[in-house]
Amino acid sequence: MTFQVIATSYSGEALASGRVTVGYRRSNRQRTWLGGMENRSEPRRHDRLVVNILGRDKNGQPFTQEAVASSVSESGALLSGITRQVRPGDLLLIEHGDKRSRFKVVWVRDSESQQLIQAAVHRVDAEPCPWSRV
Repeated sequence: MTFQVIATSYSGEALASGRVTVGYRRSNRQRTWLGGMENRSEPRRHDRLVVNILGRDKNGQPFTQEAVASSVSESGALLSGITRQVRPGDLLLIEHGDKRSRFKVVWVRDSESQQLIQAAVHRVDAEPCPWSRV
């Protein structure tokens, strides 16, 4: 789906114009777009939590490291500061405090900044949420 995007100043004069292509993924959850904002099935908190992640990198080597979880919800989070290459579909064990749960990597991007690699993760359904009481 393609949208025409026009940026305007406060006075209403056109500053820039361009086309943006938006892709949708099919999933078991229905997501709708409202005025450029995604309507999610659960609220996200904008806390920044230091967590430990354990997993295997794309070469199969085990690793453990600290990362920062943000945009947290009961079912997922955005991890930043990952130093090892992970792939969508990988399973990670995430620890926060004395709780640990398994999460599946949904997408990965190299931010090419101090945030290093970022990964969106989704909690495996049978697992408890490690930050539910934060």
